Amino acid sequence: MEVPWKLDLGAVSAEDSTLVCLPCDIDGLKEPAYGFCQDCQEHLCETCFKHHRRPRQMRNHVLVEKEYMPKTQVNAPTTSEDMEDFWTKHQDKPLEFYCRDHTSVACYVCVTLEHKQCNVDYIPDVSGNLSDEMADILEQMESLITKCKSNIEYACKAAQHLDQSHAKVVEDIKVFRKEINKCLDRMETRILNEADTIVKEAKCKQELILNACLEITEELECSHALLRSFKEEIKQTKRFIKIKNIRKSLPILTDKEKTVLHANTANDCVQFTRNASIIDFLKTENNYGTLSTFVQPYPERAIDLQYIDTIDMKQTSDKEKCNITGMVLIAPTKMVVADNSNKKYKTDRRSEKCNCNCGRDVFTSVGYYNSSRKKACFNFVW
Repeated sequence: MEVPWKLDLGAVSAEDSTLVCLPCDIDGLKEPAYGFCQDCQEHLCETCFKHHRRPRQMRNHVLVEKEYMPKTQVNAPTTSEDMEDFWTKHQDKPLEFYCRDHTSVACYVCVTLEHKQCNVDYIPDVSGNLSDEMADILEQMESLITKCKSNIEYACKAAQHLDQSHAKVVEDIKVFRKEINKCLDRMETRILNEADTIVKEAKCKQELILNACLEITEELECSHALLRSFKEEIKQTKRFIKIKNIRKSLPILTDKEKTVLHANTANDCVQFTRNASIIDFLKTENNYGTLSTFVQPYPERAIDLQYIDTIDMKQTSDKEKCNITGMVLIAPTKMVVADNSNKKYKTDRRSEKCNCNCGRDVFTSVGYYNSSRKKACFNFVW
């Protein structure tokens, strides 16, 4: 089915000021559009809008307020006012028959060719008894309009909720990233400190070796220079004594060098090895997180609650006040309840209509539910 116009949920644009009333425009007047008639497909000024449905042939026309009217000018129909009374397949034949089997109107040519076996009514004979159907259609239309307006309001609120939830999702993702960064920063700081400690301890040991070896070297170089100077001297006694003293101290210096070197042995290189499990996890894990969606309930889905009366579940043999702790529906008109105070199971049969006289009802675990009018008449048990 082709939709004659689209509903714009946005604010009224500046183009609305260029929309004019089509009936007034025909008379040469440029009146701004106040509303729109879906049946005539015409924009109407405020005066035409308020008086449009006064003529009998226009009483059932659907008028749309300015907020929901089309935002572009609709051209005037090229056919005459009575063109809707003619069948599109045979434009020169008036619509005089109604096929109940196909729920459609037709001209006598279509009835002859396509509706021979159908239940066909002659429109002038049945058109006078439409008050009930018209009232029902008007009620359905008003109900649908109400629901659409409610849906429009809900859609606007839902769009706001989506924007708010999207902003919250983005913020949560960024916070999660910050937490991950903090964990990585903490691990990085710990291993950097560990590297600094290792290098610092190794440098201290190397410095002890350096200082000890410098002392040994300095002492040996002095003794070595002294011995070289003694070989040119004539006094052999002094050289003998010095050689014996150096030979005595030489093992001591040798042991000192070995002891210092052994006690301060340290690695002269430090190396970093990656934690492969972290890299493997980041490579294999594709989900940064998960997103879940949910639908907020429409207000039209709510059931109209109405208190009717109280079901008396107390029996003559009860010694205590009833304390209903549970209930279950075992048949459309039979319910079993649990009376904890009197230690009993009790049943209640209701086959009659509920007090609101709302038509066909079904007895549920908490009361009557009318399936035709979507109304629950709750009968509280305690």
